[in-house]
Amino acid sequence: MSSLLGLGSSALGAYRSALSVTSNNISNVGVEGYSRQNIDLEQADTLKGNVGYLGNGVAPENVQRSYDQFLTRNLNSAISSGSHYDSYYEYASTIDQIVADPEVGMTPALGSFFSSLQDLSSAPASIPSRQVLHGEAEALVSRFNSIHQQMQDVRDQTKQELAAIVERVNGISRSVAELNARISESQSGSSASPNDLLDRRDILMKELSEYFGGLSTEQDGMANFYVGKGRALIVGNTYNELTLGNSQYREGDSVGLFMKQGNYNLDIASSVKGGRVGGIVDFTKEILNPAQNSLGQMAVTLAATLNAQHREGFGLGGESDTGKDFFNMGNMVVSEGISSLELGSVVAENTTSAELSVSIPMNNGDVVVGPAAVADVTGLIINGVQIADVTAGANSIETATNMVARMNEYTSLTGVTASVVEDNKIKLSSPETITVSKSSTGNIDASGMSEGVYRMVRSSIKNLTADDYKLSYQDSQYTITNINTQQKRVLSSDEVVNLKDTSVRGGLTHDGLTISLNIFDGDMEDGEEILFQPTRKAADNIKMSLGASEITSIAAADKANEPGNNSNTLAMANLQTEKIMGAGADGLPTAGIQDSYGQLVAEIGVQTHYAEVNRTAQDAVRKHAQSARDNLSAVNLDEEAANLMKYQQMFQASTRVISMADELFQAILGAVQ
Repeated sequence: MSSLLGLGSSALGAYRSALSVTSNNISNVGVEGYSRQNIDLEQADTLKGNVGYLGNGVAPENVQRSYDQFLTRNLNSAISSGSHYDSYYEYASTIDQIVADPEVGMTPALGSFFSSLQDLSSAPASIPSRQVLHGEAEALVSRFNSIHQQMQDVRDQTKQELAAIVERVNGISRSVAELNARISESQSGSSASPNDLLDRRDILMKELSEYFGGLSTEQDGMANFYVGKGRALIVGNTYNELTLGNSQYREGDSVGLFMKQGNYNLDIASSVKGGRVGGIVDFTKEILNPAQNSLGQMAVTLAATLNAQHREGFGLGGESDTGKDFFNMGNMVVSEGISSLELGSVVAENTTSAELSVSIPMNNGDVVVGPAAVADVTGLIINGVQIADVTAGANSIETATNMVARMNEYTSLTGVTASVVEDNKIKLSSPETITVSKSSTGNIDASGMSEGVYRMVRSSIKNLTADDYKLSYQDSQYTITNINTQQKRVLSSDEVVNLKDTSVRGGLTHDGLTISLNIFDGDMEDGEEILFQPTRKAADNIKMSLGASEITSIAAADKANEPGNNSNTLAMANLQTEKIMGAGADGLPTAGIQDSYGQLVAEIGVQTHYAEVNRTAQDAVRKHAQSARDNLSAVNLDEEAANLMKYQQMFQASTRVISMADELFQAILGAVQ
């Protein structure tokens, strides 16, 4: 009798547990990441009786998750790829809308500006037409500034998202490491599976895949995660924290993404693939940087080319009303990374320095040196020409005047015109690049130029690209790398001499750039890199040079005192279709300014469409992977309802066994009495 009661009791306990598991599944049907649980029932060990071995009932063995490691990894991989294209497309479509807008893009502003030039050619002396041209020029400048700022806002938005992601990923990594420790402890010496902890960890690993593409592994019950080129983010119960900051070499003004490893911070941004982070990194490299660079290149080229033509003409003020710039590029930041330098107007200060070596991009402002005081200044060199017998004594206008007179004797050789400006300073003006050096003792210096400063100037507007460049030094070797094309130029010993030549017309020419390395003691540090961004901020820096009160100085004529002469206006208007952008194999420009912008719009449009197509395709892959996982692991209410009825019947049957045993026991007791 006791055996019968034991059989019923064991079955009752087993099916009660099965009902609990089934009920738990039903209650978690809507919980994200919950894995359906199954109870394993096994036959209890048999007992030997008088008639042989008799069954001893049923016992619950374990409660297991419906889980497949392959399906989970496949889902996380699909999520990572999908998130990559999601972020890429979101930001790409924003840039596409900015540049392609038919009303506030560059195309209508350029068209209106050149149309106003054509209108002025019909009435070159007309004040109203000049006012319209000036207004359209201001609108064009504003449009360059505005589009640049919109692109910069997108860049700032990516940085803000990266900051939020880093904070969240650090939290996830810490939680996964803690769960790994708890899971390992729970499984130690036990066959029971901590299903709730495992589900919680899987949910976190799934979220982690949204941010990073990576490799996940399991070892000894612990989940590990590696990002980039096998960099360990989570290993067992430890993790490496991520931080944001400026890397030694920053590709395109991107924020450096660092992984803390011991006492070192390893920049992993360039190696990250997949996830929203990978999408942001690729978007920055493939769309944002080229777009901002190309816009800046257009601003620089338009300003330089139109200024050069404008200086050839004459305003309404006669012979003296000439040689003026229409646009001003201001102080254009051209180098970022280890060092930065703003190029533009350079004003020498009264210091104790004896060195002056300044290179200014053509059409990018004048050079102002002086006042030359305290000591004699001799051996002055302008554009490679020695200016003999230039001497400055005490502070006086006369001294500056004498120096200017001597400098202008060499204008035909130097191409530079000197004049005295306020505070006894000397202004040097030239339509070309100006290089001024000081070879002897004296008391002039260029503001911002000092030992150990790297500088870069434009040497040829026609060959200037919209690419970023990296100058690196490794194993006693200098290399210039085009970041966009990855084309490398290893410098020869002679080229290194030019690179480090800080005397007369020093510097190394590369793709329209003159790069000069002002290091007086040896070389760069081994492994050191310098980023050059020639046009990144140019669209933000373009301004009007002619003020609203200077419309009479608009150089419409190619001869003085001919108010009806429109030759120079027509020449400026023709720049709308003239090929002034890009450089072909022969070094000649290949496209007009509007054609270049149209090409930029088209390229971004194609890339955005491509991202959208990939996004749609990857979304289908993600849904398929989710469905495959859910078919195995998700709760099916119909199946659970069937199990509920099955286990309920078994439970009721078990209670009937106990009830029958009780009836028999009572009958036996009654017979005995």
